Amino acid sequence: MFKENKHVFPIFSAKVEYDYSKQMTLIIEDINEFYAELLNNLIGEIGVDYKDVIDTIKTVLNIKVINYSFFFKDDKYDKEEECRVLFLVADKYNNEFLKYRDKNGRDIPYIEVKFKKKSLLNIRCV
Repeated sequence: MFKENKHVFPIFSAKVEYDYSKQMTLIIEDINEFYAELLNNLIGEIGVDYKDVIDTIKTVLNIKVINYSFFFKDDKYDKEEECRVLFLVADKYNNEFLKYRDKNGRDIPYIEVKFKKKSLLNIRCV
């Protein structure tokens, strides 16, 4: 679907969620699953460094919120029915692939991707 490039990798794709209550439900359910797994792994462990556990929790929660934020928009945009693809670009190639647009005085990064028409004909965003 995407033009092959060894320095740019599609890592997430999803339909944008516009409904605030659904957004909160998705995040809360994900966080609850994370806590359940964490607690199951800690049961019976001896000599746990709880400072490390707390640091891990903070890092994971931060990453989860950031990742979800790419796919959440205000409900005033719900007519867009947007699907997004998130790409990971190797640091040393950022200048080659990243472009920026201005939005309210802030530079918003994006990557221009060329799709083959054939690949877009039967696309379905789940």
